[in-house]
Amino acid sequence: MIKNQKPIPAMQPWTKEFWKATKKGKLLIQHCQACNSHIFFPKKVCPECWSDNLGWQEANGKAKVYTYTTMLDMVEPIFMGDLPYVIAMVDLEEGIRMTTRIVNCNPDDVEIGMNVEVVFAEVSPECSLPMFQPTDETLRVPLPDLEGSE
Repeated sequence: MIKNQKPIPAMQPWTKEFWKATKKGKLLIQHCQACNSHIFFPKKVCPECWSDNLGWQEANGKAKVYTYTTMLDMVEPIFMGDLPYVIAMVDLEEGIRMTTRIVNCNPDDVEIGMNVEVVFAEVSPECSLPMFQPTDETLRVPLPDLEGSE
């Protein structure tokens, strides 16, 4: 790893489809063919029924902020240049909750229940990170350069 490079996700055999899709601007969630559950984060077997009959479904990328925190300091040095930033849990319309960052928005404007939509930040040649921005365009500010931040 190059010094000052941010960590990238570790790809496992059962997560490769998810990460390949992020490079194409698609947010995939696993779907259990046996019990019809949606699964996130990707797993080898369904946590509901233990079936390994899993497939993928494209999410529409729409969500609501469930909870969030604004990071102001006390982060790893590699993330200091990103401060302040918002880490949130969002509820996708497909019924799953995921941890993410809220971007393209003033941290003071983020609120519980805010409608957000997925955007992707390239972090390596193999994957991009799904992040979320407000659906209300009046709340958007320019997206910072997440790759080159020091």
